[in-house]
Amino acid sequence: MTEEDNTRLWDGFTNRAFEAQYRDRPYAYFGSVMYKARTVSLDDLPGLADAYDAGRITAEQWKTLSRMDALITGAPRKERTRQVVVALEASITVDEHDVQRAAAGAKILRDAGLDAIGAVAGESIREALRVVAEQAGVAVLIGGDVADWPKSA
Repeated sequence: MTEEDNTRLWDGFTNRAFEAQYRDRPYAYFGSVMYKARTVSLDDLPGLADAYDAGRITAEQWKTLSRMDALITGAPRKERTRQVVVALEASITVDEHDVQRAAAGAKILRDAGLDAIGAVAGESIREALRVVAEQAGVAVLIGGDVADWPKSA
C-alpha cells in the first residue's frame, strides 16, 4: 500500500467520523435553530414512502435521499408548530458537490410535500461557495456552529 493509499484511507475514515458526529448528536449542532432536532430514517418521514410507492419519487431520488449523510427533523425555534427536515451533507472541507447534494436532497423532499432545507457542515468552506450555498437556500454550519441559516427555515 502506498503512502497516497494510506492518506486516502485515513481521510475517508476521518470524514466518516466527522459525518457521524452530526448524525449522532443533531441537537448539539442544530439546537440553536431547531427545537427537538433528531436524526431520522427515510421511513420516519411522513408520506415519503407513500410518495415513492406512488411514483412521485423515483428510485434514483430515493437512492439520493438514502445516501445523504443525515436527515434531521425538528421545529424551527421561532415556530415550534412546524416540522422541518434538513438534508445534511457533512465533510471536513465543504465543496461544491456537498452543496449540490444538500440542495438536491432538500428539493426531493419538498417535491414530496415536506418542508425541507439543505445544509452543509464542515470545518471550512470557501467564501465564494458560502455565497453559492446561501443563494441555493442551503444552510452552512462551520466548526459545529450555524454560520448561515435560511430565513425560510
